[in-house]
Amino acid sequence: MKFEEFEIRVIAWSRDRGIYQYSDSKAQVLKAVSEMGELADNVIKGKDVTDDIGDIIVCLINVAVLSNVYM
Repeated sequence: MKFEEFEIRVIAWSRDRGIYQYSDSKAQVLKAVSEMGELADNVIKGKDVTDDIGDIIVCLINVAVLSNVYM
């Protein structure tokens, strides 16, 4: 899947769940920081980090949309 398609899917998923209606960029940045902690923990423990990376990217896309800098 190309990144552009992933972005479109993330935006639709987030819209369907009310993230853009009930959240803001500050909340999404804090969520991204929390997800970075989980990523760091799993890297240190040698665990799979696929979901952690995906969660961080989703948060960053949401920040971009909520901050009106989505390309």
